[in-house]
Order: sequence, then C-alpha cells, then structure tokens
Amino acid sequence: MRKPEALKKTMKCPFCGSELKAEEVQCGTCKADITPGVCLSCWKKNPSGAKVCGFCGSPELIVPDKSIPAPTSAPVFFSASPYKVTVMCLATLGLYQIYWFYKNWKLIKEREKTEIMPFWRAMFSVFYCASCFNRISGMGGSLGLGISINAGVLSAAWILLTIAQRLPDPYWLVSFLSFLCILPVQSLANSINSSVSPDFRRNENFTGWDIPVVIFGGLLFILLLAATFFPTK
Repeated sequence: MRKPEALKKTMKCPFCGSELKAEEVQCGTCKADITPGVCLSCWKKNPSGAKVCGFCGSPELIVPDKSIPAPTSAPVFFSASPYKVTVMCLATLGLYQIYWFYKNWKLIKEREKTEIMPFWRAMFSVFYCASCFNRISGMGGSLGLGISINAGVLSAAWILLTIAQRLPDPYWLVSFLSFLCILPVQSLANSINSSVSPDFRRNENFTGWDIPVVIFGGLLFILLLAATFFPTK
C-alpha cells in the first residue's frame, strides 16, 4: 500500500491528472468521484473509514486529508481495436484471449501494486474473468463515460462459450464465439484509456508478428472448418 503524503493546497486527479483544489470532491475534467472511500482499483465508493475496498479487496482507497497519487501516461487497460481483437482471436483459435487477459492483469497489477500473478490469472480466466470485467466496468461507471456493460452477464457468457469446446462435433465450434463477450469490454476499456490517458497507443493496426499469425492462423482456421464440415471418407 502506498504511503500517502500530507495534503497540499492542490493535488492531481488519480484518473486524468488534472490539477484539483484540496477541498474538491469531483474532478471538473473527467467528473470522477474523488471523495474519501473511493477505490483506486475498481472506482467504487466505500464507507468512510474503510481500510480495504469491499468490492474488490484492494487497499488503495482515497482517504481524507491525504494527497492522491498522480496517474501515469500509460493506458489503464489493454488497448486494441475491437476489429483487431476479432481477427486475432479467430486467427489464433481463441488463444489471443489468454493474451488479452494477461495484458489487462499485468496493467492492473502495476497500478494496484499487488502480488497477483497475471500469467496464472490469464491461464485460469474462467475463475478470474468476472473480476477483470468488473474492474473495467467499475472504472467506466465512475468516469461517467455514458457507456455501460453488464460485467456479470458477459463473464458468465464467456465462461459458458469457453467450456463449450467440450461439446461433440460440430457444436464445439460455438466456443470460437467467446471473443464476442470481450468486444464490449474492450470498447469500454478503449474509452477509459482515451479519457484518462489521451496519448495512449491505440493498437489498431496489424504489425510485427500480427501479420504472419493472421495469415497462417487464418489458413489453419479455414482448414479446421473444412475438416469439421467436410470430413474425408
């Protein structure tokens, strides 16, 4: 947990970095609630005097008479266009979703200063996807972006579609649609990044290893569909 410094006449909003007066309870730029008890991890309001967040368990709460740490210029959550997420998920036969969760948990770990293990949370996303979705949804609501997602429904749908890969042919192919549950979450994450870190790298283009992965992965996906629906006798 960070050791806050004594309150000064001005401080910075932890969400957008705008200068604030010490007595302000809402950022005039991003409209974020900065009253005591607001969690810096999931951006939900806790009772005054709370030691940890009752929603996500983080100890990073805004406390009275303390300064608020300034944000970094890095994106808050993983950034990628929904189109790129769609293509990469299909080209990698769904493996890109593990990478997606890993990148988000890595950023969350760096921001919250916790001991969580992003790799294992990504590998066992069926247990942690709801927590990840809730963090993104909670911050979006606090910033008042006008974009809402139902994190519970999306995480439940993602889990069901993911375990659908155990179904017999050809029904298991429905598991490839699990990425559809990530798209609205990614759109919200991009909006959060635009609000908090306007200069973040948007990751919209296919560069580097993306191109060979899309080419070979796309061919493999087509062959997989052909083998499923047109098996050789």
